[in-house]
Amino acid sequence: MKPKVIAAAVMITAVLGGTGVTAASASSVPAALHNSLPVVYGLPIGHLSGSNFFNPQIRPTGPMSFAADGSGYMVMHSYSNWTATAGTGSATTFARIAGRTIRGSRTMIRFFRVRTHDGQRYFTRVFIRDCWHGKSGTAYFQPRYQVSWAILKGCA
Repeated sequence: MKPKVIAAAVMITAVLGGTGVTAASASSVPAALHNSLPVVYGLPIGHLSGSNFFNPQIRPTGPMSFAADGSGYMVMHSYSNWTATAGTGSATTFARIAGRTIRGSRTMIRFFRVRTHDGQRYFTRVFIRDCWHGKSGTAYFQPRYQVSWAILKGCA
């Protein structure tokens, strides 16, 4: 039994080894493997200099920052839907005002507006319902700036 398990592990390692995918990085998917489903780039905050086309994730969880100083961000939790045109899930919004972090409410998020970069489809917008005191807003992906996601309108 053990030789079969070891042989299977070696085969999986050989297949994944050439792609850069490991069991630990299954959510960070190389473009060649999943270019039919859009990804979200540039999480959690962006790149200090250069391109924000890094760390592609399908159904990302964890923080997404909207300001370099951490004054506005959300934590993405889970998704009920992820298709070729949209991804719908839940998140909690946060804001830092006068040095105090204030937790918003748990809310619905929807990624949309798909574009392509080097053959990989990716989302460029995320709608955030009830992001701050009943206001809804939209954030957009910035390919070349420090903060990879910024508020386009609302949420202020």
